[in-house]
Amino acid sequence: MNKKIILLLLLLLLTGCTINYDLTIDKNIITETISGTALKEDYEIKDTDTDVNLFYSLMNDDVYSLTDGSDIYIKDIITNNNGIEYNYTYTYKNNYDKSKLIKTCFENVYVDETDNYYNIKLDGEFYCLYSDKININVKSNYMVTKNNANKVNKNVYSWTIDNSENVNIELTVSKNSIYEEPIKAKKISTFQLIGLIIFTILTIITYILYKKKNNGKL
Repeated sequence: MNKKIILLLLLLLLTGCTINYDLTIDKNIITETISGTALKEDYEIKDTDTDVNLFYSLMNDDVYSLTDGSDIYIKDIITNNNGIEYNYTYTYKNNYDKSKLIKTCFENVYVDETDNYYNIKLDGEFYCLYSDKININVKSNYMVTKNNANKVNKNVYSWTIDNSENVNIELTVSKNSIYEEPIKAKKISTFQLIGLIIFTILTIITYILYKKKNNGKL
């Protein structure tokens, strides 16, 4: 395993809690973001270090994308009292199937991109569960026609990997149909409901009095 792969996979080691792996799909562009936290003791150089601190290199050196090219991740690191919060982002253009990250972490990888669809299927053993759990979130600006997500929130499809058992992720996205958020029915407040009831009662009373007057009973 070369240094490029080691450095990127270290992103999956920098937290003992949760890592987020996010994909945003927009037509022919897929944006990949790996985010999480790291404690100071993980990446600070110590006098007792006898070898290159790979965590330090990850924080300070360029991290190359795991494709056949030489592109690098856009790095955003925020320092706080306990350590850092990090975001590494890379944009694929018609080459997500070349991602060595998913090929390294998943036993079986099927990524097929056509003019009309993205078809993604990842299953089998997962080799990169170094934290307590990994959240995989896919946001699509286009219509998802098939998925087996653990959770769906509008156009965000989420899976959680939290054990070493086999995983199964399936997603099909249409490039021809734009996602449209469902229109929610407006809720009637209690005040509006009471007002509607009073208005209805007054209307009925007015109608009854009008009929009685026309019939000469008033």
